[in-house]
Amino acid sequence: MKICMNRFLFICLISCRITIEIDAYGAGEMSLSLLRKVTSVIPDPHSPEAFAILLAGMKTGAADIIAQKLASNNNQKKKEISTTNGEKGIISSSSSFQFDKKRFLTFVLYGGMYLGWFQHFLFTKIYTRLFPLAAVFAKQTLKEKIRNWSGAFAVIQQVSFEAFLHWPWLYIPMYYIIQQLVTIMSS
Repeated sequence: MKICMNRFLFICLISCRITIEIDAYGAGEMSLSLLRKVTSVIPDPHSPEAFAILLAGMKTGAADIIAQKLASNNNQKKKEISTTNGEKGIISSSSSFQFDKKRFLTFVLYGGMYLGWFQHFLFTKIYTRLFPLAAVFAKQTLKEKIRNWSGAFAVIQQVSFEAFLHWPWLYIPMYYIIQQLVTIMSS
């Protein structure tokens, strides 16, 4: 288990380095050497777990870059000026884009570790054992679903578990735990 966790953390850190190479506008290229490093770490290139970790980590990292860029555009200061004819106008002073590396790393690790690795395990292993009738119900036609009350009840149980246990007790707190770990490790 310790070897898997170390390998997982290394994959997350490599995916952070890949996404950091993207410039402020979201354009840029991933260097071939980093791509080789990432693919050499993954034990099985067809592994759904490794794919989930890398995809979720890079997706949340890219989403954070976009969010930071949009937030910096919205926070530009606007000043009201008077023109020579007495009319009033508004100019905006352009502020440079400040990239928050701690926030970015938090989102990449949260995406890879929690959204990629843990939720893949949760939805494919645990939920299929806790709610086996929900998977059967999902594969049925609408006509069969109308008659399958036990399958519908299993789906209601799964949604309730997700809404009242998973989200408030794991999903949201895990973000803040990872955020604190990044803060502690970077100071």
